[in-house]
Amino acid sequence: MNSLNFILNELYSLHHGNIVYDLTRIKKLTGHLDNPHLKYHVIHVAGTNGKGSICSLLASILQESGLKVGLYTSPHIVDFNERIRINGKKISNDDIEFNYKLIKELAHNIKASFFEITTAIAFNYFTIKNVDIAVIETGLGGKLDSTNIVNPILSIISTISIDHQEILGNTQQTIAKEKAGIIKSNVPVILQDTNPQVVNIIQKAAFKVSAPLFFNDNFPEIEYDSIDTKFKMHLKINCPETMEKCLNSVKNIDFIAKENTVKRKIVSDLIGLHQIKNIQNVIFASLLLNSYGITINYNSIIRGIENVVKNTGFHFRIESIYNNPNIIVDIAHNPQSIETLVKTLKLISPEQK
Repeated sequence: MNSLNFILNELYSLHHGNIVYDLTRIKKLTGHLDNPHLKYHVIHVAGTNGKGSICSLLASILQESGLKVGLYTSPHIVDFNERIRINGKKISNDDIEFNYKLIKELAHNIKASFFEITTAIAFNYFTIKNVDIAVIETGLGGKLDSTNIVNPILSIISTISIDHQEILGNTQQTIAKEKAGIIKSNVPVILQDTNPQVVNIIQKAAFKVSAPLFFNDNFPEIEYDSIDTKFKMHLKINCPETMEKCLNSVKNIDFIAKENTVKRKIVSDLIGLHQIKNIQNVIFASLLLNSYGITINYNSIIRGIENVVKNTGFHFRIESIYNNPNIIVDIAHNPQSIETLVKTLKLISPEQK
């Protein structure tokens, strides 16, 4: 057995152990590493469904803007290295081994979990490789998630539905309170969910810590056109004529949305009407980041959306892997995502069983 396999076997043995949810152990691990997560900009993303798409789309846009971008997501599908990427390139086996050895003894002594150790490895790896910005996806929940020690420049909460009830609770409201835990003092937050009960909970949490709260409210307008035989989704985005009109526009979104617009055609690897909301979210987030000093232009946004799979290795979201017969792979794993999958399959092929 090689050293990486030995390390992964050690980590996987912790995966389903008796996990205690608090931030004590992750803080000890990152403290031992001199708090690497505080040495670069972070965008923090939570939610039940859509957060993986949002993270990968944002990372792709930032990469197209010329930045060195760390991306931390979970779970992996094929191999562990998928979880930790820089500009789409997976962490190497040697880098996993190097970063694990830095914390192995401490992790064992404090009984750190699989996700806590993996998170510490990712945070330290991004510092060593000197990333400009990292897009960090929560594992589950928010308030007590191991990633929730970051100091983000932007927080995003996607849609919220029932999942991981044994940990997060049995209602959307209970789960929303957990997700709201990522909201930080004076840090802008975007909420994608429109359920009034969820909105109320997030509003209260944001108000409590003076965090500016934004709803993208169908901005920019995106028209669905078609899904072609290669499983590409064709869209038309109604963009303001110039990027200058969007700079600092998040405070005047109603005005900007009524400005003269031009339709930009876009071809997305991510298919389904639900992805339109995710794309709107990341465009809005990109405009918001502009107003906070990170320069992103429309061409970078369009290229980032169109090249998300190439730039980030994002796979298995209603993805066709064979066409005769047609075999589709999707990671749907809760009621909302299964419903979305079924709707998209009917959209692709309304006549076929």
